[in-house]
Amino acid sequence: MLAHGIWYYHPLGEWHVQLTRGAWPKTEEELVAGSKKITPESVVITVDELRFTSAEIDTLIGDLERLRSSAHDVLES
Repeated sequence: MLAHGIWYYHPLGEWHVQLTRGAWPKTEEELVAGSKKITPESVVITVDELRFTSAEIDTLIGDLERLRSSAHDVLES
């Protein structure tokens, strides 16, 4: 979603991203006919959520670097 989502900035000062996967809610009030690929859902994303996601990605990158390093050390010995 972060890399491949369709992002736009709403004039009210909110970031939105379109979700094209998953299922629509099943309640009558929120029911939309068809798939999200055809009718994407627009979701508000706050700056705090973006910061949290960025921090999580940084953590994941660090974890993967440590994993690669540990596997490389084992293979060399």
